Amino acid sequence: MGSIPYPGAFNLFELCDPLDLGEHQYEVFTGRGDEVEHCVIYTCKAGFLDIAHVRETMDWARYAQYRVERELRAGHTRFVVQTSVPSWLYVTVAYPGYWKDLDRQERARITHELSIVMGERLAYLMGIWHEAVTWMGYKSTAVVPEDRSAFTYEDIMSNMVGVMVAGTALRDTKHGYDDAATIALRQVIDELGPVSMSQAYDAIALVEGKWWKDGDSLKRYLDVGLDDDTIEPWLVPGLNACGARTPASYSLPSMADISGLDLSNFYTVSIEPRIDEASWLKGVFGHTPGQIRYVSPSSIRVFGYTPGRLDVKTDLPRVMAKIREEMAATMGPELDNPAAAPTAE
Repeated sequence: MGSIPYPGAFNLFELCDPLDLGEHQYEVFTGRGDEVEHCVIYTCKAGFLDIAHVRETMDWARYAQYRVERELRAGHTRFVVQTSVPSWLYVTVAYPGYWKDLDRQERARITHELSIVMGERLAYLMGIWHEAVTWMGYKSTAVVPEDRSAFTYEDIMSNMVGVMVAGTALRDTKHGYDDAATIALRQVIDELGPVSMSQAYDAIALVEGKWWKDGDSLKRYLDVGLDDDTIEPWLVPGLNACGARTPASYSLPSMADISGLDLSNFYTVSIEPRIDEASWLKGVFGHTPGQIRYVSPSSIRVFGYTPGRLDVKTDLPRVMAKIREEMAATMGPELDNPAAAPTAE
């Protein structure tokens, strides 16, 4: 469960020591038990981070990397990856003409690196989709509404940091994933300039009435990088612990240089929602994509089953535009501008 970076009812707000996040636990289910996940930290370079989001993205990247590598080694051109909500990512691969001519060992090496980059990118996409369906009304607990937590100002950057950590951990050849992830998380957080818990609370106080008020958001983070794979964190102005800073840009790993190969057009992705709340999409497309449900992944691979789906490149921007329109109706046109005064009604 994530933690929204300000106090309020149902916000599950909690700060933690960024230098004591415990041992990561994904592949080993027993014997550790000190993984810290439900809390928020503040960093000078990346702003507020929800550690639950960071860890979740790390682990979905690990899962997606494993799935992708297995499918590519088998030479499949279509396969399905489960997401963090009950939806499916349909991945279609177009192998370059020279692929079969590669030396077997060279192809295996490239496939491994390719699977890491694709795993990182797919995990980040899952994070965007999770926020989108949360706004649509999806409830991970099936009880408590979560739309108020959709696209809060720490979510997307937390996911990007999770991608950064996963990329390092998945390339670590000296440790198992859990140990590699623990080491990588410490390194990345340290590089981002973490502040103490008391200084993090100062940061929260500085944006009260600007980014949040009375336990609810006045701002939402909607520029998720669909056009250029790049985002910028929201940094709190006036925080003495960090001084004056200009936000740096953070980008997803590029497909244009995979071991020296330009594989920019290697794969495409579409999404089948597979949730009841997908009826919200009818207001965007005039129909509800993904209404035909419960078909096995093997059927998709063997029979080419194609239910209604959302194309990530063309349809997801329309979904984001509709979300922004609905949010702006109550929060004002500057809802995603951290420097502007809030105009929520």
